[in-house]
Amino acid sequence: SSFRYLGTNGAATIEGQTDAQRWRKTMGALRTIGLTGDDVLELMRALCAVLQMGNVTFAPDPRNAEDGSVVSSTEELEKLSSLLGVPACDIEKALTKRTVTVGTNESYEVPNSAVRAEDSRDAFAKEVYRRIFDWLASAINDATCAEKNYRRNDDHDGEDDDRRPDAGGGGMPMPVVPAVPAPQSFGVVGLLDIFGFERFHVNRYEQLLINHANERLQRKFTEDVFRSVKEEYRAEGIDMAEVRFEDNGAVLELLEGQVGLVNLLDEECFRPGGSDAGFVNKAYAHNRSGGGGGGGNSGSGSSSSSPLIRNRRYGKLQFGIEHYAGPVTYDASSFVAKNVDTLPEDVAECLGLRSANGLIRGGMEEWKKAERGGEFSSFSSSSSSSGSAAAAIGRRRRRKGALMGDSVWTKFRTQLGSLAEDVRRTRTRYVRCINPNREATPGVVDLPHTCAQLRCAGLVSAVTVSRSTFPNRLTFDDVLGRFWFLAERDFLRGRNIGSSSSSSLSATSSEATATMADGIVSGSSSGLGASDSLLAKLFSAVGRESDDDDDDADSRRRRDAEALLEYLLLPLRDRDADAAADADPKAAAAAAFVAGRTKVFFRSGALEYLESRRLEAFDRYATVIQSRVRRNTAVVQYAELRLNPPPRAIIRCRTKKRRRRGGGGGELQAFLSSVFVESNPIVPFVVLAFGKFLGLASVVTGRRR
Repeated sequence: SSFRYLGTNGAATIEGQTDAQRWRKTMGALRTIGLTGDDVLELMRALCAVLQMGNVTFAPDPRNAEDGSVVSSTEELEKLSSLLGVPACDIEKALTKRTVTVGTNESYEVPNSAVRAEDSRDAFAKEVYRRIFDWLASAINDATCAEKNYRRNDDHDGEDDDRRPDAGGGGMPMPVVPAVPAPQSFGVVGLLDIFGFERFHVNRYEQLLINHANERLQRKFTEDVFRSVKEEYRAEGIDMAEVRFEDNGAVLELLEGQVGLVNLLDEECFRPGGSDAGFVNKAYAHNRSGGGGGGGNSGSGSSSSSPLIRNRRYGKLQFGIEHYAGPVTYDASSFVAKNVDTLPEDVAECLGLRSANGLIRGGMEEWKKAERGGEFSSFSSSSSSSGSAAAAIGRRRRRKGALMGDSVWTKFRTQLGSLAEDVRRTRTRYVRCINPNREATPGVVDLPHTCAQLRCAGLVSAVTVSRSTFPNRLTFDDVLGRFWFLAERDFLRGRNIGSSSSSSLSATSSEATATMADGIVSGSSSGLGASDSLLAKLFSAVGRESDDDDDDADSRRRRDAEALLEYLLLPLRDRDADAAADADPKAAAAAAFVAGRTKVFFRSGALEYLESRRLEAFDRYATVIQSRVRRNTAVVQYAELRLNPPPRAIIRCRTKKRRRRGGGGGELQAFLSSVFVESNPIVPFVVLAFGKFLGLASVVTGRRR
């Protein structure tokens, strides 16, 4: 590439598409949102100006090598001048000098070093690019919002046809919305798409800011999950004191607190001679209770331990943070340089406000209003403990020529606060996109890669919050239908569980057992088919009253479920019993679950215990059924053999009898049987006749009586 900001890349295609193909695709997308003609031309010229800014280089001024600088790439400066519509000499003066105001009226020019001139150049390029991005996002919103695209009945005369996306020539035709009565208000559907949690081999300043944003959104996500859990528990009549809740408040306090990393880095940027190592040392000094190794706590707001990780193997520019998705080690190299984002007012006025490009000029006008009007005064103080400090920083009016303004991280934190406030006023839905493998291969799931994304997306921590107290829940009908057969018959009768339903259970169970046994013994399919229908009645017997709207039926099901669970979960008292449970044996079983109005909520391990007992019972019953089926099969086969024995069996039986009597010809008959019987089914009858002949010969010789 001919632009320094883009770097170099020798690849001819990216994901199978060339630059020309992507250009046509981009132009089509711009036409779709109604950007054509002069709008697209101005947008492209503004982007070219941003890229061209990076090609302007500086060198020390020969007349003042220590403090001054000059533009060393005059050809690139001329190209930038033609794009901005500002004389090249004015651009060079704005970048290499700054105006410092002393008092109210006195001001003088101060030369900028080559490094400071490059910082001013980059700051202007980043600010212009940010304004271009905001303008493009606003254009997309205008093309999709209902307020500006609703065709009312009073617009039939075409007076607003110039607002159509295809107006102005060359645009892609858009479907005309039918005219309908104008509504009183419009709803809004907003999409927030950000980078997910990032954890690489080397994590730098950019990863820290991205993970900061994810921590903020994770807190909102956790609050929404906790709110839904609270609403469910409140509807079921469960005491909220039972709910334990942990969030990532400690991580946000480490980042945004009064002595958090944001303020510590700002202080290092303001301090003359500030360094990256000084920032790391201050971070450790203000968080002496940090976790060790790779551990740290998970980030509870009430924890006294800081999520800042200390590790003896860390270098002088390394530190770690225990995020909600796991520990991350950061390299603080260039933190101070990247955090400084001071746009001198001289540069903004000369290159921005005097620019011939309307997009750049409009963006700089908004920047000037924000700088003088306090753009950051709307930061929500409730979002963090440092809200008042951030608001004070935002309200501060920077003097012309000042060396420092608001840092990148401070602006980023302010934007996060504003975003969090906007999101808090909406009904939020969360969509998690999971990449199954790194190679983009269809039908392949990389399990470690997928699980890491689930952790980074906060789903694991969200499930932990929602299931922290009662991981499992079942309705009363499900409890009775799944676990009633685990109790002894005497208990079911003594407690009169389900009253009429328990008697129907017993009757149906007995009828099904008898019918199945008859079918198995007789081997008839009719008996087995009848047992299938009776088994269906058996498993639905508990829920026969589910359609009954009577309150007595609901209370009876709840009473039966509680009694059954108290009986079945009593063995858990040896595992989970505490002092209160030792005094009351039923306390441990009762503590294993809580019955709400329509559901039973199980603590961790309770439902697993019941399910394991259920599977063990199924194993026992399956063994009984298998043994009965095998016995029945053997009995039927034996009866058939007695009635219709095969010829081979007859020959072997008679041969054995002759051997026991010592008769002659037994060996010969056995040999002939083994040879001929296998070759021809008619041979056994011939062998029988031959055997009769040999038997007669034995009688004649006197060997057989």
